[in-house]
Formats: sequence, C-alpha cells, structure tokens
Amino acid sequence: MRNLLALLLFVPSLCLAQVPTYVPTDGLVGWWPFNGNAEDQSDFGNHGESAGAVPAVDRFGQFSAAYFFDGASAITIPHSSSIAPGSALTISCWFNPEESAIENGGTLISKGDQGYFWNYGSHIYPGGTPAYAYTFYSVGSGATIAGNNWTHLVFTLNTDLNEMVQYTNSVAETSMMNLNNSTTIEDFNNFINPCCNTSLVFGRNAGGNDAHFHGTIDDVAIWDRALNADEVLSLFLGEPLTYGCTDPGACNFQEEANADNGSCTSCEVLASACGEGTVWDSAMQQCVSIAPPCAPSCGEGTVWDPVNEECIIAIPADLNYDGCVSVNDLLVLLAVHGTCPPYPEWPDEPTDTTWACGDPLTYWDYDYATVLIGDQCWFAENLATTRYTDGTVIDSGLSNSGWASTTTGAQSAYNDDDTVVSTHGRLYNGYAVDDTRGLCPTNWSVPTDSDFIHLEENLGMPTEEAISLFWRGSDEGQRLKSTTWQNGLDEVGFNALPCGGRNHSSGNFLDDGAIGYWWTQTFNIDGLFYRRMDSTEDRIFRTYPSMNYGFSVRCIKD
Repeated sequence: MRNLLALLLFVPSLCLAQVPTYVPTDGLVGWWPFNGNAEDQSDFGNHGESAGAVPAVDRFGQFSAAYFFDGASAITIPHSSSIAPGSALTISCWFNPEESAIENGGTLISKGDQGYFWNYGSHIYPGGTPAYAYTFYSVGSGATIAGNNWTHLVFTLNTDLNEMVQYTNSVAETSMMNLNNSTTIEDFNNFINPCCNTSLVFGRNAGGNDAHFHGTIDDVAIWDRALNADEVLSLFLGEPLTYGCTDPGACNFQEEANADNGSCTSCEVLASACGEGTVWDSAMQQCVSIAPPCAPSCGEGTVWDPVNEECIIAIPADLNYDGCVSVNDLLVLLAVHGTCPPYPEWPDEPTDTTWACGDPLTYWDYDYATVLIGDQCWFAENLATTRYTDGTVIDSGLSNSGWASTTTGAQSAYNDDDTVVSTHGRLYNGYAVDDTRGLCPTNWSVPTDSDFIHLEENLGMPTEEAISLFWRGSDEGQRLKSTTWQNGLDEVGFNALPCGGRNHSSGNFLDDGAIGYWWTQTFNIDGLFYRRMDSTEDRIFRTYPSMNYGFSVRCIKD
C-alpha cells in the first residue's frame, strides 16, 4: 500500500463564477482549480496549504494553472464535514505523472488515518495502473497510464446500489463492492468512522509521510453524489455536451456534436426515408421533388395565365367569379349602373410607381434595405417582423425552457432586448420559418438552400463544394460580411453581421459579435438547412440543426 499513488478527485463549487459551465454544480462540495493557489473555489472554502508543491503549467499550456509535486511535497486541506464520506461520492482530477511515479506509484489524493483505512482515495499501482479506494475496498482499471501524459480520472460511489465506477479518460469500469464481514451498509459506514476526521491530502498518503506522488495535478473536485456517465464525459471534454451524430462517415454527421445520440444513419437509409414524390439527392444531401412545378392554386372563377404568370377571370362576363354567367352577374352590374367613380390617382411619371431592387421595401411598418446580387434580389438586413405575412402575431416572450421545448413558431430579440432589433433583426426558430403563414412580404420568401447555393456560386464557390456540408469554399464568407465585422469586405452589399443566435437545448442566447446564423426554408431529415459565418473563418458553414435553434432570417424576391 506504501507504493500506491492515491488520487482525490476535484470538487467544483456550486455557485461561484470560477466554476466552469461544464462542471456539474448539483452536489458539488469542493473545487480546486489550482490557478496560482490551493484555494477551494466552492462555497465551502476548504482551502489547502502547500508544503513544497509549486505552481506549474496545466494541460492547456497555461502557466501557474496546476501544481507540481516533486516526490516530497504535498497540499493539505483540514477536515470538514463537507468533504467527509457518505453513502454517495464522486472524486475527479487530472494528473500528469513523471516516469518515476509510473515505476514506483505514489499517492495523489487521500483522506483517512493510515494504511488501508481511507475514507476515500485515488491511486496508481506501480507500473501505471490507476485505481480508486473507498475505505479498504478498491476498484482497479484495466488501463495503463503513460508517464508524462495528462490523464483524467473519476471515481463514483453509490453504496445504495453497492456500486463503484472508475472512469479513465471517460471510459468506465464497474465493480460491485465486497463488504466481507460487514453485513449492512450501516455496519460498513460505522466501521470507518474513526478515520473520518483526518485531513484531505494531495500528493502523499494522508496517514503518513510516505507514498509521495511525483508529477503534476490539476482540477481536483468532489461531489456528495455519484455523477452519471454523461456528466463525466462533459468533464473530460471540458465543455457542455451537444448531442448529435458524431460519426464522420455517417450521412447526417454533425460537426458541432460532441456526444453521440445514436442518430447516425447511412445515406442509403436516409434515401429510403424520402416521402412520396421525392427522391434522395446524394449530392445535395436531401430529399428533392421529382414532380414538375405546379401552377399556383387560383380562386373560384379564375384560372392561371402561364404567360403573364397570374390568375385571371375565367369568363369576363362572370362578375361575381362563381364560374357561371347568370342573373346574379347582372345584379352586380345594375348595383353600380349610373355611378361615376373617380379615376385612380396615378403619378404623372410611370417611373414613380416602379419599384426596383435596391429600393427600400416597407413591410409591417419597417423599411428594409434591398440589394441585387447577380440575378437575385435580397434583403440587405435581417428580418425584424413580429408578424407572419397574414398579420398573425408570432409567439414571443418565451422563457429559456419554453424556447427549448416549443414545437411551434417563436421569435425573440437577442437577449430579449428590443433596442438591438434595428441592427440585429430578430431571431426565429425553425418552426416559424416552416410555418405556412410565411415570414416574408408577399412575393418574397425565406431563401431556399438552392438560393444560398446560387449566391455562393455567384461568388465563385465551386458547385461540388457548395452542395457539400460544413465549412465550404475559400473567402465567400469574408466577401458577404459587413465591413464593420472583423475583416469583412461586403463586396456585394449582403451586409452580414454577427448577430448571434439562441440555443436549442438551453434557450440561452449565444455568439453575439462572433457568429452569424441564417435559416433557409429547405427541410432535410429533421431540420432546416442554415448558413453560418464566423469571426475566425472566411468560409461559409452549411448543415441542418434542430428546429429549436434561434437564427436570423433574410428574405429573397420570388
């Protein structure tokens, strides 16, 4: 046991700002990030005192962001009830052992009296095999730790389930506790009580001045509950989990996902999911229509004129548009017989009545700038409407949880701050974009995925790249960005701005000033295609996310 390397896991704070967002705060009773000191940044204030351990470089290359232990040093934290063992526990830490620690073993973290009588601990056997201990029971790992490499270790305990789980770099190994002569959990816990009031020690055996660790330790944390596998994975990745398809070989691979949700599917399977009248387009990565374009549905008594592309009266004498010439039409004429209505007040110059792309367009009392790019007429700013095309008010004012769970159309200003709408426009979820009532003015639409591809091709993006997923092209994004955004050139007047978005799972607002997102109306599998431009990228990103994201919208002339 003297050659064991005991490691305690780290305890993040419940509510202080120093605790990263990926660290679970429920049940967190200690968090030692070792940022230049050994202070506990949780609410419990279990501060440590260094005896020879010195600040060191962490796994990210940051100075004074970890502690180095030279094989004779330690950090001691006085006992408190907050870090005493209970029926459930999680300890976590990152460490980087020297070769001598791999060869001889040593204690990383321990709490207890002496020898086997620990309340809890984490250690490495000589040869580099990690293990964890609770009282005198331990679970070992089949993994072997290499020297001079950072490793993440987590140990969870749940005595109610009689289960101990060890995670090495997020990979779990489970062991059932063997209580030997103790017949109940209560007997088991009573047995270890004499050792419970000792100090918590990093870098050596808590019961004596031996089994020292030689290497670097960082981000030690303790919880009074057993974390689940997803929480452990988030700790290992150092970021909150984003679920999706993480297999690059799958047809619906999502670059932003870091936790697989089992949705990965081959292109063949996705092709079979296309509905009636559609087929799978492997180049476009979406279902496309196989039917020829249909004429719009005209109202009763009217038919479609393909030459002028408008609905006209089927029978000129049919004054009430019921499809028949009857006495009712004569009554309509007699009702206005003898009247002299005024002539329409047309402007003197025909050009006064002609709207051209590039002129402002008024929609729901807001004047939108427009721009002609190639043969396409675009809004030159983001949509800001609070109404659908038919005047129906779009749902708004949703809480974060309400935004994340809704399955109907919704909109919001960024951070619910209406003062930014004049520059940012509003954020709409995918359900609002997909609503049959429409978001854009009459004869305008939310652009299709093909509309954006046409725009990108006009800027020089090769077709084979334009129809692919994720980051594409070279500098097309830079040429669409406003000159007020990073190195934007705004060569064609699109005036893209980094107006941020709203998260699909948390409802939080994100990325204002850094990223711009724009919906298309084209549906693919389980979401709508969108475009993204970043401050750090000159290219344009294309994929299809959850319908609950909040993104900006541009309108394009039909």
